[in-house]
Amino acid sequence: MIRNLDMSSSNNAPAHKRTIQAEGAWIDQPGRRPLVRERVTTGHLNVELLDYIAEVEQDDILYLDGHCRLNIAIGSRVPRAKGRFLRAAQPQRDLSIGNLLFVPADEPIRLSCVPGHIQTLSCTFSLDHYRQVIGENVPVSLDLRRLSQCLDLRNVVGYRLMSRIIEELNTQTFGYQFAVESLAMLALVEVGRHFGAAEEKRQTGGLAGWQIKRVIARIHDDPALLPSIDELATLCRISPRHLMRGFRNTTGQTIGEVIRESQIAHAKERLLGTDLSVANIAAELGFSSPSNFTTAFRRSTGTTPSDFRRKAAETHR
Repeated sequence: MIRNLDMSSSNNAPAHKRTIQAEGAWIDQPGRRPLVRERVTTGHLNVELLDYIAEVEQDDILYLDGHCRLNIAIGSRVPRAKGRFLRAAQPQRDLSIGNLLFVPADEPIRLSCVPGHIQTLSCTFSLDHYRQVIGENVPVSLDLRRLSQCLDLRNVVGYRLMSRIIEELNTQTFGYQFAVESLAMLALVEVGRHFGAAEEKRQTGGLAGWQIKRVIARIHDDPALLPSIDELATLCRISPRHLMRGFRNTTGQTIGEVIRESQIAHAKERLLGTDLSVANIAAELGFSSPSNFTTAFRRSTGTTPSDFRRKAAETHR
């Protein structure tokens, strides 16, 4: 079950600025209307697919009491979404929040954004389960450098796992609850690997964090205008050969695989969120023909674009 929420605020604080103490769920606040679209809950895990509307500018302090949270934005975050952790050992400026956000347990975080609409997936884990899964690989309290990385977790595998959870919640085929729980556990393991294996990755000839960030940002920038390896190598200031080898060593995937996953993820959003035909979506994403798009989509998801859209529509009737 979802645990109860405690909310406290200063009497002098404006209605849209308050401190939130939460255990595994979002909170309905003045100027904010979160709608839970789908939910899967176990004894140690709460997964929620949310429509979130901020009607006024938000400035909140979120405190997860005994829980940690992994959150992914579907599409993109509300413009100018920023955050910073408040228990850091030294002052920290507000940083932009990326598509993948990790909030460690018992780490107060200040979040701010302008009015807007966002869809997110949140996986909230109990601290006991976090320790059981991560073990000694990652300390409960992260240092300043790793806390800053939590605001924009550049982890390709974690992003892929969270995207799979979204797909399971949208289609709800046989056994989807078990699939969601398993994928969430794998995503949590990937958080541990991300922070605990950074030094090992550097020793195997991987890329620096800023290089991975540039490659991923360029790939997601425009799914219809795919970057070439030469373009990405220029952005990273290395040779194409070094880029391809280093990217795979660091992420476990080829650049081509990440590009295709970005295309398919965007295709799913367009299939579920618009009435565009499959042919129009194929053209929008730069596929040479609808049949090539269908082949790529089936290879990635196991179903055709039309069947994917039909099953999602039947599930939500």
